[in-house]
Amino acid sequence: MRSRRALVYLSCLLVLVVAGIITIRLAQGDDAPAEAARSQGESACSARKTREHCDEVQLDGHSWRYTYRPAEKATADTVLLDFGGPGLSALSGSLGLAPFLEAYPQLSKRYNFLVIEEPWVTRDLPDGCDAAMTEYYLAYRNSTGGGAATSKSMVDKCELRGTGWGFDRESYGRLTKAIAQKHGSVLKGFIGHSWGAVRLAYLGKDAPDWSILIRPFPVGVDNETLVQTRSQLTAALYPAVAQLTRSRIDTRSLEVTQFDQASAIVDLGYMPGEYLAAESAGVRDGSGLAQIGKLSDALWGRYGTDSISPSTLAQFQEICAVAGPVPAQPVTITTSADALAARFAPCAGFTKNGLTAAISPTTCVVTSKYDSVAPESLAKSTYGTLPGNVKFVDTDEKSHSSFAGIDPCLTHVGAAG
Repeated sequence: MRSRRALVYLSCLLVLVVAGIITIRLAQGDDAPAEAARSQGESACSARKTREHCDEVQLDGHSWRYTYRPAEKATADTVLLDFGGPGLSALSGSLGLAPFLEAYPQLSKRYNFLVIEEPWVTRDLPDGCDAAMTEYYLAYRNSTGGGAATSKSMVDKCELRGTGWGFDRESYGRLTKAIAQKHGSVLKGFIGHSWGAVRLAYLGKDAPDWSILIRPFPVGVDNETLVQTRSQLTAALYPAVAQLTRSRIDTRSLEVTQFDQASAIVDLGYMPGEYLAAESAGVRDGSGLAQIGKLSDALWGRYGTDSISPSTLAQFQEICAVAGPVPAQPVTITTSADALAARFAPCAGFTKNGLTAAISPTTCVVTSKYDSVAPESLAKSTYGTLPGNVKFVDTDEKSHSSFAGIDPCLTHVGAAG
């Protein structure tokens, strides 16, 4: 059994990891994020400060950022840790790498750990991209009927059909190999949360000996099926929504509207379980105006007045390529199903890239029937049919951001001791 000291670490880990992800998601709103100008010749690590140790490697004329934590005892064996996303800054210090390694000292003693930063963090916006993102957001927020046109404009002006905001199969695989070559390391294990399952699929036949997938995205499932399944789960978990009246609050430059409430219902899926019951009540009955605004802003990546974070470009670029287009878009956003469909309207016109789910020879998959972001039914139909030594760990934790269930997985893959 885990020692009392390790249990304290584990509790801290779960709180910090969940709080970190929620903090990133809620760090939108009226306060604009700080931008750091990059001087000519300045390293990628210096361009935008990090709270995690930052390393970089050159590949195809581009500097890629990552952090590499050597094991306590010298070894080539390495675990690739992917916190998911897309649209998260892994080196921001908010995702809990240090608490993770402290919670599982058996891993940090035995393995080096590699965490890779997404490329959007250091990429500059093309001309007209920020304005196009605002127009896309306002078209759905204000029900102008221009959602399809503004989505297409954003795709074009933000160069979403290219590369460089998020990863793809080629960039992720080649980057992982380049980092391994630089450090003389060998990839032995993979721990991925949510979209981390897609990153494992990017590795394909180069997947390591063992993998742990926590609340994984069902790679291979199309966006239409995903939106439909998520909508049904969300409606079942958060029923009886009383539509609110437009209201202005002191802490937000925009009014809180029905659009925000529908969006907030979707984003409840990320909220830590210990706060969910209390917060969801205020979202559903319309009384929690401040929380509704924060959750809506987190879903859409809004900051300032009506600006949208470039992190959403990484979401669109990866998700649209992997899952393809969504169903017809609603004009007025009044339900969580509307919000889900509208959120990925920019995927219209994209074609699935044919990526299929991948696992390691030994794999453990953590799911929850209460997860409205990565539905358990889709995870089991995706990973339960693949050949290999696959174990499923079912949890009752409602928050998609939770890392609960990892301990039996470590035992299954042989990394517990």
